Amino acid sequence: MPEMLEEAVYFDSHGTRCAGRIYVNENQQSPLPCIVMVNGFTGTMDWLLPDYAQRFAAAGYLVLTFDYRFFGQSEGTPRQLIDIHKQREDIIAAVDFIRQDRRVDRLRIVLWGTSLGGGHVFYTAARIPNLAAVIAQVPAFDMVSKDARALVRLSVGFKLKLLLAAMVDSVKGLLGLSPYYMKVYGERGELAVFQGEDLRENFRNLQRKSRFWKNRFTPRFYLDPPRYRPDEAPGADTPVLVCIARNEIYANPAFQEKIARSIPLGACRIYEADHFDFYHKMLSDTVEDQVAFLDKWV
Repeated sequence: MPEMLEEAVYFDSHGTRCAGRIYVNENQQSPLPCIVMVNGFTGTMDWLLPDYAQRFAAAGYLVLTFDYRFFGQSEGTPRQLIDIHKQREDIIAAVDFIRQDRRVDRLRIVLWGTSLGGGHVFYTAARIPNLAAVIAQVPAFDMVSKDARALVRLSVGFKLKLLLAAMVDSVKGLLGLSPYYMKVYGERGELAVFQGEDLRENFRNLQRKSRFWKNRFTPRFYLDPPRYRPDEAPGADTPVLVCIARNEIYANPAFQEKIARSIPLGACRIYEADHFDFYHKMLSDTVEDQVAFLDKWV
């Protein structure tokens, strides 16, 4: 691995101070193509992203990771608030910020997002001029449409508990009270988004690597989840790569593929993997494919 410079940075997003981190190979000559990396559901920039960022920087890109408002090292209250509209604003603010960096080629900016962030970059790409490319990895394009919903099976009882938690949290938010939090990961039977023994070690490993990730979030998110709309797709001249897990259950891989193939410069890569494999055993393979895609277009 080449000599890497890691630099802590900060930028403003609608009056809130957001924290970021730049990764760059010190031996690369400017101006450099840049990848702005966008995390997924409750993710922080010290959680999952460094392993990707270091590999992209070694391939010759300047990389910016950051924490959304209300998460990690960024400011904003209440903490752990998932607001998809504000998160998309933060992405645009991050791109505006990094375009002012003299080391960056302003016309070679790439948006990269995973999971919920994979849906975010898809939407925000249409609102950011002169993007070089977009990569959406196991993306959450839509949580509303029937043909896009997650394939994971949830009991009626769990769905009712989830709806009640979302409504209680929303009311507390309207009243200016502290949130009603829900777990991201929990043991089977707990009210948590992700459950089960098969994920326990993954989340434990992630927590050991991250100082700032918290196992909780505001379930009011489920009252206003992301939804795909055709007019929000990236422009016809923007290359888009969608990386899909064939065994995905937290989204619908058939819908992901449909969206990828509907984009004029869209491409998709389908892996014999599940959602969380992308952050572990599939990481090197997916980065290699993504770098090849970027080498072609960027």
